[in-house]
Amino acid sequence: MTSGLLSFIIAMHLIFKDPNNTVEISTGAFTLLFSITYLWVGANQWLKSDGKGLGWFCLFVSITAAVIGVHSIAGYTTSFKLWNTVNWFAWSLLWLSFFYLLALAKPIQRYVATYTIFCAIFTGWIPGVIILLGGIST
Repeated sequence: MTSGLLSFIIAMHLIFKDPNNTVEISTGAFTLLFSITYLWVGANQWLKSDGKGLGWFCLFVSITAAVIGVHSIAGYTTSFKLWNTVNWFAWSLLWLSFFYLLALAKPIQRYVATYTIFCAIFTGWIPGVIILLGGIST
């Protein structure tokens, strides 16, 4: 829940800080896809909800992430931007798997858990460490 709240605050700051900066506004809007997901997961835990509503939201986010991935294909000029494009497709598939798991109640928990760990390591942790060590220029 804390990650969701923090990323929500950051997204709102990016969106409303400078109404003429479309890059920061879109970054904030894309961040909201993650923030709302995290906040909803926390709310589901707190309210003991079955997660079906979150599952349907994940379908919307999956489609949005796929569109962002397709849009970013033409725009990558650095290894970081290529990595970012691949991430959008990986996340789109992850959110789609949550749709199948939560909204449609498909028995795919083990596959979704494995793919979630894969995405956490290969789209977050490893690149984050490389960026922090100066190996990738953003």
